Amino acid sequence: MNSTSSLRQVSREAVRDRIAEVGLGLFAEHGFERTTVEEIARAVGTSERTFFRYFATKDEVVLLPYEHAYAQMLTLLGERPLEEDVWETLTVVCAHSIRALLMGPYETGRVQRLQRIIGDSPVLLAAYLRQFDRLQERLTDALVQRQERRAPGREADRVVARALVGASFAHLHAVVSAARSAEDVARADERFAALMQDLRPRSLPAGS
Repeated sequence: MNSTSSLRQVSREAVRDRIAEVGLGLFAEHGFERTTVEEIARAVGTSERTFFRYFATKDEVVLLPYEHAYAQMLTLLGERPLEEDVWETLTVVCAHSIRALLMGPYETGRVQRLQRIIGDSPVLLAAYLRQFDRLQERLTDALVQRQERRAPGREADRVVARALVGASFAHLHAVVSAARSAEDVARADERFAALMQDLRPRSLPAGS
């Protein structure tokens, strides 16, 4: 990617983040269903047509922070040492996701507001759960590929890999949901890592 296209991408991400910021404020104040794309565009100072250049639906506005965090998870997974065992890899990757969600460019409590917006909308909750499931499937694919690279000629057990991903995500969700205060947020990744250590499986698949 050359410098010109890089600058364009930065600008695009900045616009998306601004639209999301304004949209989330309106959703929190008026509710997801009662807030229209027209109202979001007007509040941002742009048109509906411009809104749809950056987001296909209102759902994507709410899910953008998760999209950023999940993309980082997949990138980080690909960078972890191949010899690292699967539970440690999941611990590092999910702890990074917690930092991205709770300690990134979002003020304390934003994720909790997002969760309330999602929980109040059946349509949005369904979209969130689909996104959550797709990410787990992609992580499972990546773990299976890593395991087969570590043990050439041995087929990885996808069911076990999916179960391990699901378990780590259950831990992640529990910690994020429980983070209420600034202190909770500051220690969320440490609490998650400790939880993963305490609940580490007694055995892991061979080659993992």
